[in-house]
Amino acid sequence: IRAGVEVRHGVHKATGGLIRAIFQVDADEDVIQHVELSGDFFFYPAERLTDLEAALVGVRLDEVEQAVARFYADHEVDSPGVEPLDFARVLTS
Repeated sequence: IRAGVEVRHGVHKATGGLIRAIFQVDADEDVIQHVELSGDFFFYPAERLTDLEAALVGVRLDEVEQAVARFYADHEVDSPGVEPLDFARVLTS
């Protein structure tokens, strides 16, 4: 890991399950450089979760909720009990 990059870990309990995130952030600009999401929540279709991770790369932490909401709309995903705000909370808490 190069200077200026932070590795962070987040956990958030949403209504639909626990969400975990391990992610790298450019410390100077609060931009996500890499993210891995996991937990005991449902995400349909399941293979879209890796697409969501890829879509979050390059996103500022204060724009995560909007980016996830856009992803949901563009890809017609469903995650019962887990909202875009929940992903924002796991990445910003």
